[in-house]
Amino acid sequence: MRVVPEWFEKRRSTAMSIMAAGAALSGLALPALMAFCNRELGPAWSFRIIAFGFLGILSVSCMLLKERYPKMHAAQGSSRRPLNLDVL
Repeated sequence: MRVVPEWFEKRRSTAMSIMAAGAALSGLALPALMAFCNRELGPAWSFRIIAFGFLGILSVSCMLLKERYPKMHAAQGSSRRPLNLDVL
């Protein structure tokens, strides 16, 4: 959801609407697919099928999506670490 507004300025609302509609359609299709797979193949295989489907879709989307604006990096010599484990 964060990448879409970076790429659209004129038709940002249309792009966000298409993205939200896709999320809503997947929310409608996934339970139906899961119910069908549960009936035909059983719960174990239905979860495997859904997991591999998500793996394929998300792998492609991770390869295709990119940020438009580069991230701001901390100044060199900064003591900020990418993962702060001080709380542990």
